[in-house]
Amino acid sequence: MGRVGINPVLTTLLLVVLAVGSSLILYTWISSSAPKAKREGTLEAKVKLEAYSITPYGGLILYVRNIGSTRLVVDAIYLVIDGSATLVRRGDVVLEPGQVERIVVDSFHRTEGGSGHVEPDKP
Repeated sequence: MGRVGINPVLTTLLLVVLAVGSSLILYTWISSSAPKAKREGTLEAKVKLEAYSITPYGGLILYVRNIGSTRLVVDAIYLVIDGSATLVRRGDVVLEPGQVERIVVDSFHRTEGGSGHVEPDKP
């Protein structure tokens, strides 16, 4: 007598479905019972430009405040005009939380005319 059984392809497919389903159930059970990690103690570095002025000699005076909760270092300052960024100063200015620092950029001059924007000095 011939015995009729399940096709081996169908058997393999059923085993895969059973394994994936069991994995999803186990993952859901473990993730719901495990304690959630808290984000307490996350430090944020935030800087704010409080004020600026253009000196008569073409420089910039910037007043920068650290409004974050951690110490930060201002190591580069870029001037962005019409979407184009220009590096205007390098250096390390350390700001503690809440501290305001005066930063002078003296390599720029004011363009005369109606635009009133700042451009790099010509070498």
